[in-house]
Amino acid sequence: MSGRVGPLKPLTPPFINTYSMDFDGVDDYISVTANPLTDFTVSFWIKPSSVVGASYDGILGQGTTSAQGGILRYVAYDGTGTLGNVLVFLATWTNVSGTVTNGVWTNIILTYNSTLDELKSYNNGSLYTTISSPNFSAQTTNAHSFERIGLRNGLSGTEFNGNIDEVALWNSALTDISSIYNGGTPADLSLLPTPPVNWYRMGDNGSYKSPQWLLPNNENKDKVSNYSFDFDGVNDFVNIPNNTDLNFSSAYSVSFWINTTSSALLSPISNQSKFLIRLYAPANQIRLQLYDGSNGFLNLDNTQVFNDGNWHHIAFTTEATTTTDKVIVYFDGVALTNKGTQTNIGSHLSAFAYEIGRNSGTWNFNGNIDEVSLYNSELSASQINDIYNGGEPTTISGAVAYYKMGEEATFSGGVWTVPDAVGSNDGTSANMTIEDRIGTAPSSSNNSVSFNMDEVDRVEDVPS
Repeated sequence: MSGRVGPLKPLTPPFINTYSMDFDGVDDYISVTANPLTDFTVSFWIKPSSVVGASYDGILGQGTTSAQGGILRYVAYDGTGTLGNVLVFLATWTNVSGTVTNGVWTNIILTYNSTLDELKSYNNGSLYTTISSPNFSAQTTNAHSFERIGLRNGLSGTEFNGNIDEVALWNSALTDISSIYNGGTPADLSLLPTPPVNWYRMGDNGSYKSPQWLLPNNENKDKVSNYSFDFDGVNDFVNIPNNTDLNFSSAYSVSFWINTTSSALLSPISNQSKFLIRLYAPANQIRLQLYDGSNGFLNLDNTQVFNDGNWHHIAFTTEATTTTDKVIVYFDGVALTNKGTQTNIGSHLSAFAYEIGRNSGTWNFNGNIDEVSLYNSELSASQINDIYNGGEPTTISGAVAYYKMGEEATFSGGVWTVPDAVGSNDGTSANMTIEDRIGTAPSSSNNSVSFNMDEVDRVEDVPS
């Protein structure tokens, strides 16, 4: 006779690691901004193919070509023939791995305890070396941060040749690394007592938006937005062509997110014949200008600090009637006090294109813009608050045009195509480069993006 003795234990879903990224040793790399740390642990898996070009191939590095220095600035694979070492620059190149074999997956972990002033390194779960007083004080600024995966620094000829997987960074010196190595099979690091602050699963959780891989920090993988566009304040903008769907003849609403430290006049979005948002930092002024079709522009001015380097949500709504509060400006989900009551706003059909990042060649925006949406209705205060969502973009509904900006854009021939996620009125960039898509968005940071890598560079080759 058989039967259940007690309650069944819940099953833990298996951790799936399917992909790594294959670096060609020529010009492939992944750009990321990981914050400088004091105490830290860093782990990565590598399967080198061979050394290409320089004597040192970069695994983790910085984007600068300045003097080398720092624990995560130039971790490099150095080898000849089939054998090599992982080195770190501590005033001089220092071996922290012992022998690493080409064509074989190897896990390298380094920890630094600032109180003890002690660096430890591990090869496949075993302690390889302990370095006392690693002389970090001799290194340059931000010595414990990294900006590149697969590239030692900004110098050509320092690219990694082979596979890299599961790059993770902690802001403390872990004393038990066995769960990271996990017997030679990458583990779900989010389940550790101390999960990483940055975890790049490389191919897993990634998406390809030609010609780049978007590889988010793992904690952001399920967020609506992890990427935005960086406008230079000189001549960058995205043009949204005139379309009858956007020629609002009655009530309408506009929503977008910005991040800036500029003190200049800025215009994050405009339609010359219908509306203009103008931001002026010295006066903490947000000005909404709306054209009423007969009486000129209605100017709504509000005082609000917006250029503090944080993400802020701005929206405005119109009723297209003569009732009170027919025009309302919202800042971070809250209605501002200055509300307009001028008549006929919205009655003037637009004959001009929309522009994201400037106003008809003036007031070019300097900073980041994300999640731009337009509606052919007056959104309620509750709907605006839902869009703001406590500072994190959420799924948009009811829009007649929606531009996720960096999240879905593709780059070809020197031009970004910015898809309309709910329609067919796609935008195109002017004067912008491939570097203008960046891995930061409201409530999301430290996301990575590839350069010079193709869709086929995500491969089904992982440690096991």
